[in-house]
Amino acid sequence: MCAAPLEKKIPDIEESIFLPSKDGKLGIIGAVSRAPAPSKSSALSAMSFTHSRHELISHLCHALADRFGITPNQQMVLKLQRTFVDMDSVDLYQRVNELSSLPAGHRSWLDLVAKLTVHETYFFRDEPQLNMLRNRLLPHLIEKAAHDTSPTLRILSAGCSTGEEVYSLTMLVLDALLEAGYAFGHAKADIKVMPGWQVQILGVDVSGDALKIAKKAKYTNEGLGSFRNMAPHWQHWFDDVRADYSSALDSGLYTNTESQTYRQPKAFIRNITDFSQHNLLQNGAYFGSFDMVICRNTMIYFNDVNKTTAQNYLFDRLKPEGILLLGATDPLLCPERCMQHRSLGMAYYTGKQFSRVIL
Repeated sequence: MCAAPLEKKIPDIEESIFLPSKDGKLGIIGAVSRAPAPSKSSALSAMSFTHSRHELISHLCHALADRFGITPNQQMVLKLQRTFVDMDSVDLYQRVNELSSLPAGHRSWLDLVAKLTVHETYFFRDEPQLNMLRNRLLPHLIEKAAHDTSPTLRILSAGCSTGEEVYSLTMLVLDALLEAGYAFGHAKADIKVMPGWQVQILGVDVSGDALKIAKKAKYTNEGLGSFRNMAPHWQHWFDDVRADYSSALDSGLYTNTESQTYRQPKAFIRNITDFSQHNLLQNGAYFGSFDMVICRNTMIYFNDVNKTTAQNYLFDRLKPEGILLLGATDPLLCPERCMQHRSLGMAYYTGKQFSRVIL
């Protein structure tokens, strides 16, 4: 690019934008008018990039849909605009071109998806559904497992975000095992599962930053707070901990650690949980089979085709008589795979071979 003499009017120079199309070939989708302005304060830099930025953001939306099944909509456009607000159009073009050359599993894509889709969560969210799980589904699964030579109870939380759901499920499982006589102790001190039992609650999410917070398991009441809906009797399942949480600040999920009181699920809870990074639209990872799979409100960004793909993946993770629990507003898009049941007014799903209805 040649700079014009300073005494002359600076000409606009159009740079054609070449981006990979869906068939993998490069094609021109627009042009960036980039004048070599003498300063960043030039009115040109504020006014001349509107159309090209729109095309670049649009391309990113479609790339996100292709790779992750995230439905392009106005909310997604606004989130992308906020994410790249500090980039001029040429830098944005270079970033989009770089992303377009990378596979879906690359950290750059996963970091972007995390910024767009990490959803708000808190302990014991959607309490009516969890009450049904605690009082109907878990006693059934525990009774069934108890008849095995080596009793095993495995639960998958898909789209677990920062971990509150995983730890809520773990507390409910331990509470149900205590009631059934297959665990002993007290939450104020320690709870142990009976010898011979294997219990695991696994959380998966596409966001590496969210999973870092889940693994640290330190939570606060900052803002709306992770504990805003938690009944008082669960308080003694947590320890107060020191506020050492720089990674949370780095990820942008919390804004202040100096004045906050943090609480952490006790060690006997954390010891039977695990977390792994995974995209529900990819089949590469194998986590084994589960007695229950829970995926609530994770698919709100997916189009129907990808919701179906994700739901089939979840059904594939179930044991023959396993149970799938979706969010109250999540539509079932693969009815041929399952039977629908209701308990306490809440829906849950099982494989076709499941014979017993849980009232």
